Amino acid sequence: MATAARTKSFVSKPDDYDGSFEHYKRFLNQISLYILANTDNGWFATDTAKVQFALSYMKTDYAAEFAKNFLDKVLKMRNPDFGTWADFKTAMDAAFLDPNTAKNAQWKLHECRQGNKTAAEFFTEFDLLRRAAGYDDTTHHNAYLIQLLEQALNRSIVKTIIGTGDIPDTYEKWRARTLTIDAGQQRIRELNAQSNRGASSSHERTSTGTTSSKTHARSKKNRKGKQRMFIPTPHNPPSGSGGGHQSGKGQTYGGSGQPMEIDRQKSKVTCYFCNKPGHTKSECRAYKRQQSAQAQPVRSQQRTDGLAVVRYTGQQSGSSNQTQNIRALIGNMSMEQRQEAIDELAKGLDA
Repeated sequence: MATAARTKSFVSKPDDYDGSFEHYKRFLNQISLYILANTDNGWFATDTAKVQFALSYMKTDYAAEFAKNFLDKVLKMRNPDFGTWADFKTAMDAAFLDPNTAKNAQWKLHECRQGNKTAAEFFTEFDLLRRAAGYDDTTHHNAYLIQLLEQALNRSIVKTIIGTGDIPDTYEKWRARTLTIDAGQQRIRELNAQSNRGASSSHERTSTGTTSSKTHARSKKNRKGKQRMFIPTPHNPPSGSGGGHQSGKGQTYGGSGQPMEIDRQKSKVTCYFCNKPGHTKSECRAYKRQQSAQAQPVRSQQRTDGLAVVRYTGQQSGSSNQTQNIRALIGNMSMEQRQEAIDELAKGLDA
């Protein structure tokens, strides 16, 4: 009789188990999955094969101690019997299952909230806690589970479900309705985000176009203004050319050896002292010589005790000449010097 060919399983082998409470559920699930995946191969046709397979992965810590005690008990039998797979799992539950697992799961289930999770992500967590808490049969715990959902789901979803008037009466209906509503809300958020991105992009293009137009207009205006502006360029003719430069306003700037405009204006002025053209009285040399000659014989200045003392020396031929010299001298003094000079004159006259 031909033997059926064995097919290779792609399920990973279980990890070694250390006997800790937190790793027990994972180990049990790995063992159960591997056995189920290889059932058709005939590897686990008997319960003894399943028990022996599980014992072979209990190698460290408390799991190794459990396996040793279990084997010692079997080997002491006259006819060694590993028992059923169901009995072996019950023994493992008693040894490694956390006695507070259900209570801890119930507390976590009561505190569970959707928050930023999608409805699918929320129910994945909620269902794991529900089963760990002992609420596998939703039919017998509908009222309590619905109460937990009303507290855990986001307010917008709960208001939508209640607002329809058709309120679900079972946990499974609440679950299905929540998944549908949450998917619709996610779609609306995606459409709003796309609309905002489109509006933002359009605004940026408009702003860029407006800015570009304004910049172009300013640049064009500046170019136009620059074309209208006339800036005369100074020109120095070659030395000895005798030429000048004519500006846009008709003013002549002489070149080398050429008269300036101010020289031409001076030629029209007449001195009121000597009646000669070409200069003013303040520039008149004859007037300056006369003033110097009148003031020189009567003035000498000394510094005594930090004050300017003006003394008048020399013999004067007449009162008229003396008065004229005094006026000339006083005209060149400050107010303080004038007062000191008057005091000196008064002392001299009294003497």
